[in-house]
Order: sequence, then C-alpha cells, then structure tokens
Amino acid sequence: MTSVLTRLATATTPVDRTTAYGSHPDQVYDVRAPSGAARGVTALVVHGGFWRPAYDRAHATGQSEALAANGFHVATIEYRRAAEGGWPDLRDDVTAAAAAVVADEGLPDPVVLVGHSAGGHLVLWLQHHPAVRPALAGTVALAPCADLHLVHRLELDGDAALALLGVPPEDDPQAWDAADPARLGAPLARCASCTARPTTGCRWRSRPAISRRSAATPRSACSPASTTSP
Repeated sequence: MTSVLTRLATATTPVDRTTAYGSHPDQVYDVRAPSGAARGVTALVVHGGFWRPAYDRAHATGQSEALAANGFHVATIEYRRAAEGGWPDLRDDVTAAAAAVVADEGLPDPVVLVGHSAGGHLVLWLQHHPAVRPALAGTVALAPCADLHLVHRLELDGDAALALLGVPPEDDPQAWDAADPARLGAPLARCASCTARPTTGCRWRSRPAISRRSAATPRSACSPASTTSP
C-alpha cells in the first residue's frame, strides 16, 4: 500500500483563495468554500510529514477537498519546516496561522482542528493555546504523534522528534515538555475513536479512558485518533 506521505494529491478543484499570515512564503493558508449546504463551521487542517521540509500542505489536498464537499469551510495552513531544530519557527507559525484563521472574517466560527500524523501532534498541542481556545469546537487528530518523548524513544522516521527539537530531551527537558501534548495535561476534548498505526508509535497517556493500545501493535498506539469537544 502506498503511504499517504509518498504521494502528492492532485487538486480536483482550485482553492478559492490563498491568504498570507506572514512574510515568509510558507506563512500562508488555503481557503476552500463549502459546496452545497454550509455547516457554518471552519475546519482548520494541518498536514503531517514528521515535520520534515519535504512534506507540505499538498499532502492534505484530498482531505481538504472532502471536508469542503461535506459543507465545511476549510483553511489548510502551511508552516515553516526545518531539517534540524525547527520547532520554534514551526510553533510560532501554527499559532499565528490559527490566530489568522480565527480572525478571518470570511470564515465562520466555530473552528474544528484537523491534523494527520505530525499535523495531529500540532492540533493536539494547538488546542491548549489561547489563540484558538475561544473559537474551538473540537479536535480531530488522525494517527497523531501525540507523545513526542515516545516518538523519540522509538526513533521513528530517523528520530524525527529529535530533529524537530534539535536537542535530546535530557539537554532541554523544558522545551520538550512544552512541545509535547502528552505533557500538557488532560486534553480539552473527549476521545471519540482511536486507530493504531505502526509507523507513528504514538499514544496519549494523560487520561486512562483515551489511552488505548492495539494488541496487534503493542508498542505503537495512536490515540486519540478523533476527539470532540465535551
């Protein structure tokens, strides 16, 4: 089976607009208007790719188009990725992008955060941020890298978590804890479902009710795969 990260999606319809939230070429988000009856909800989509420069928002095209086809306004954000130690810029970008989406008069409240893989990590982290809290209706994290410390211990994708932070956790434990959703306390949402995926090796450990593990992949569980507001 071809991995979603090894193929580029081809857009079947053009985006309605691309809006800059900063001066860097990667500081933009694509907006798609809903087709058919609008739900009055914005889906803020964050792409995955283990935070690597090789992967951009093109990989979220199919997901974004599907959401728009089902009545959501969609904002698919881009952010700066770096080969080494890129977390500060990446963190600042997703925060600024989310704030811009929330403030965008062409997009309705409330906002649902949607992220896959590394994007799942980012939306689980972002749901704790005051930039989105007032407008947040829910969070959907698909096979998320929800536990950066576990991603590091398993050395997934050539130790992508170490590349993201730039230093091992013992050298800067505060930076690792601040970047790790599993260390930020209980999630601000309930777990609706969970899907294990061997390549992410991620789990959510803050609340027993949503800390599920797959018997088929005992060392690798991704949860929550989907969360909704209480």
